[in-house]
Parts: sequence; C-alpha cells; structure tokens
Amino acid sequence: MANFCFPDDNGFGRLAAVDFQYVGNGIGVKDLAYFLGACLNQGDLFKYEQVILDDYFSQLNNALDHYQVKVDFIDLQQEWRSLYPLAWADFYRFLLGWSPDHYKINPYMQQQTDIALASL
Repeated sequence: MANFCFPDDNGFGRLAAVDFQYVGNGIGVKDLAYFLGACLNQGDLFKYEQVILDDYFSQLNNALDHYQVKVDFIDLQQEWRSLYPLAWADFYRFLLGWSPDHYKINPYMQQQTDIALASL
C-alpha cells in the first residue's frame, strides 16, 4: 500500500503507483539480495543460491565484455561474493527497523546475516 497514491475523493480510475528506491553508486549484489528477497521464498533461496549467484556473475561478465568495461572481473567477483552476506544483513536491518514481523524475514536472511557478522 505504501507504493500507491489514492485521490482524496476516493475517485475510481485515478490511482497512481510509484516505486521509490535508492539510486546511486553501490555494489550490484545489494540489489540482487533485495530483489531475491522480494521474489523468492526461503526454500528457494536455500535451494537456488549458488545457481543464481553463478548466473548473476556470468551475466555480469558478459555485460562488462559487451560494453567494454575495463575491470578485473575476477577481483570484482571475489569482492562482491564476499559482500553478498553483508547485503543480506543490510536488508535484514532495514526490514527489522521498518516492520519487525515482515513476512520476508526468514531463516535464509538470518543465516546470511550470521555469515556477515562472523566475517567482521
């Protein structure tokens, strides 16, 4: 409901939908974690984690080649894979502050947060 705007007069057909997200520089796996948290249930997160991450990095590598972006992909992939649990911890932090009983909070998110905290 936070993404919908209703007219004061309750007029039908005059509904607006907006999606407000942060836009700026950052690591791509943060967007990936937020996206996966919105799309997959905890069972699928556990089951498909490696397949999704491998495909994500394969597609990223292809895009970097296509657009001729000069970056050491091996270093980038290593860094971003290590930051993946931190991205989940950030998502967990956000949800706990916004809605502690949110349905997206699940054991996969907790596991990734535990991994992130152990890495600090």
